[in-house]
Amino acid sequence: MAPNNPYEVLTVAEVAAELKVTEATVRRWINQDKLRSRRLAGGEFRILRGDINAMLGIEPEPEQPERPKRAVMTTASVLSTAERMSVE
Repeated sequence: MAPNNPYEVLTVAEVAAELKVTEATVRRWINQDKLRSRRLAGGEFRILRGDINAMLGIEPEPEQPERPKRAVMTTASVLSTAERMSVE
């Protein structure tokens, strides 16, 4: 496997074929946090080539863009009765 574009997205089957292991092995690596992945809405995994290369020690992990944090908001329906009484 030649280290190409570290942002190339691969399926579990593609990773298994390239590394000559079973798909179950790739999923086990994902579950054991040995291989980074992203889970799609349907439950399928996608793996970046850079994450495979990092796991194999070929190159450092690709930089992950920071995701913006969501603002945390508390509504009156979430507050307990005691908290509501102290707010009023």
